Amino acid sequence: MYKKQFFIMIVLFFSLFLGACATRASSESEGTGQQDVYDVPSNYTAFVIPATGGNLSGQVKFDSVEYLEEKKVASKRIVLDKQLVGGAWRTTTLVYLTDRSPVTRLWTEDAGTGTKSVNEALCGETSEGISVCFQLSMAAQVVETDTAKYLYWYPTSTLQNPKIGGVYVNTPLSDVIDNQVRSYATSLIGEQTKKRTLSQVILEANDIVKLVATESQKYFKQQGITIGYLGMGGEIKLPQEIQDVINRLYIAQREQEIAKVKATTMAIDADAAKKAIMLKGEGDAYAFTLLVKAVGEGNVDKLGPSLESYRWDGVRLTVKLSDTTAVAVPLPQVTPTKTVAPTATPKK
Repeated sequence: MYKKQFFIMIVLFFSLFLGACATRASSESEGTGQQDVYDVPSNYTAFVIPATGGNLSGQVKFDSVEYLEEKKVASKRIVLDKQLVGGAWRTTTLVYLTDRSPVTRLWTEDAGTGTKSVNEALCGETSEGISVCFQLSMAAQVVETDTAKYLYWYPTSTLQNPKIGGVYVNTPLSDVIDNQVRSYATSLIGEQTKKRTLSQVILEANDIVKLVATESQKYFKQQGITIGYLGMGGEIKLPQEIQDVINRLYIAQREQEIAKVKATTMAIDADAAKKAIMLKGEGDAYAFTLLVKAVGEGNVDKLGPSLESYRWDGVRLTVKLSDTTAVAVPLPQVTPTKTVAPTATPKK
């Protein structure tokens, strides 16, 4: 009797114990011993690592990137076996995923033009203490050969799928760009603008951005990130009061140049008019000389009443004298040539 009761108590105890252990499952996957199956998306690279026992045996000391590289798999469907651990069915292997999808960013001041609806311009300060902001565009990705390096540098999080256990996703590249890459580029811009005056920053803006691109590409390549391009995504942004002064100065300079051109044009026109008057005067004087010769020097006092009109075209003089004016210079008389009829030659 007592033995039977004792046996029943033992069974109840183990039932309660096992039930308590079963409640430790934190997901649907951990509640069953069936295998989990995960299909790797085409834009992901997968790494399969043993969950327990000797998972560091193949790891090169101080160089875990090589260890991860060895665990890269080409298969696109991974079957995950399980074992009961601490009251939950856990996978015997762990899968780590790295997304290779390219990411682009446009960091602008205007909330309506950039990747996000906020002011994302990267700002620095000139040597005079004037704020100056750069609008940049960029694109980056994790290439296949650098996926292990990226996985080594950046943390992972559990795949948000309660039906599949043991799968972890690497930090999205977009998060790294919005935080690490952006912060690094901002520090470089601040360093370069602080060395320059405002005028130098405006003149050397392209050089500054090229330096930021080169240094960023070099630095993040070591962490598995390939920056395809990083360049200007818009004009340099200055405080409005500074920009207004620059605009007024530019307009004043252009107006001054226009005034110089107009003054030069007026001077040229005036000089041309002066020369035209001088040439006309010289022509009139020469024409008058010819008229004097035509009427004779002794009749100069009668030249006024005798002269009705004259015209000088710069080549020859055309005059019209009164009918009673005697010409001092004999004009050649043209004698018409007689026309002689041709003599007919008799045919032989």
